[in-house]
Amino acid sequence: MRRRAEGALLLLALAAAPAARAEVADRIVLRVNGEIATLVEYEQRKRDRVEQIAQSEIDLAERRRLVEEAGRSTMKEIFEELLVLSRARQLHLEVTPAQIDRAVESSRQRFGIETEAEFQQAIAQSGFTPEDFRRRMAKNLLFNQVFEREVQSQIKVDDEAVARYWNEHPEEFLLPEARRIEEIVVREDALADEAARRALASDLAARAAQLGSLTEAATAAAAGDAVSAVIDHGWVEAGTLAAELEQAAWATPAGGVSQPVAARGGLHVLRVVEIRAAAPRPLDEVRERIHAKLNQERFDERLKVFLAELADEAYVVESLPADAVGYRSSSASAVDPLRELMRGAAASAAAPETPGGPVPAAPAAPAPTAPGAAEPEAQSPPPPSTPPPGRR
Repeated sequence: MRRRAEGALLLLALAAAPAARAEVADRIVLRVNGEIATLVEYEQRKRDRVEQIAQSEIDLAERRRLVEEAGRSTMKEIFEELLVLSRARQLHLEVTPAQIDRAVESSRQRFGIETEAEFQQAIAQSGFTPEDFRRRMAKNLLFNQVFEREVQSQIKVDDEAVARYWNEHPEEFLLPEARRIEEIVVREDALADEAARRALASDLAARAAQLGSLTEAATAAAAGDAVSAVIDHGWVEAGTLAAELEQAAWATPAGGVSQPVAARGGLHVLRVVEIRAAAPRPLDEVRERIHAKLNQERFDERLKVFLAELADEAYVVESLPADAVGYRSSSASAVDPLRELMRGAAASAAAPETPGGPVPAAPAAPAPTAPGAAEPEAQSPPPPSTPPPGRR
């Protein structure tokens, strides 16, 4: 468990670690309203991104494409992050130390790390200091406040929409065909003579078909220790049993008994007690699942619109490295496969539970899961000395 936790922390560090203290001539490469990104930050995040691509299981052609796009994708993510941070400043949002404390403690619990000392060691091994980690948590929580206020609050998924989706997509909620199966086994180590075993198994099958009970068949055949007790498999779906047993079971009608089947442990006689045809799951059984799916889809759609609106209204000054030119047309987005890999690890590492669901982690750029966050506890900080243009 500890090794898995440290691995999650390491991936979070790769996705969002503080800029390396490289000894290069630093400069501002992007200004969005009052927020800035530097060359050192950009270069570090791009290196982390390329390293993550190299370690991923994406096919070679896709990895090459992502590496070629890494500069523009990295700058696109930085740009989106600065847009959201600027919006948080315009809304006078902040997070409190108590909120950060709860987020850090939730992360430690998610890792399954029992002591604070082990947690601090895992953070250090991932290249963070405790202060770095808390700053990352603070940014995650701040992003969540913005998304809750500006995106999630605009989304409504009512019962009518859920019912309509259920009616229009029955194949997504199909309860597959299943069979309730019992079996009895003539054990291969019980009788030395194979012919005797087969004769006993055939006799059991015939008696069970006549009596409608494997237990009664075993009693009537006086099989004794040569056969197992009746095994009740309950409801079985395709793909659950060994292939030879499944083939026999699916060839047997309800109430029927199979011929003896050679399989692990001996000769198996199956009785199909009942067959349940494939059918859509009841709406009440999948209501929450559909609601979450629709909410996530609408959240993603609204997020794209929200970021586009912020970009249109932002005051942007660029001094870009050559490999970042054209970043706004980059394919990097909330559905970019690499960002999905990054955000999955970051979410498991850094997303504290709230009454309505997980707080989305903020990796290299805002790519959250639709939140159901609690009301923010923060008070408004002083406004920036020079309010940036754009939304008020």
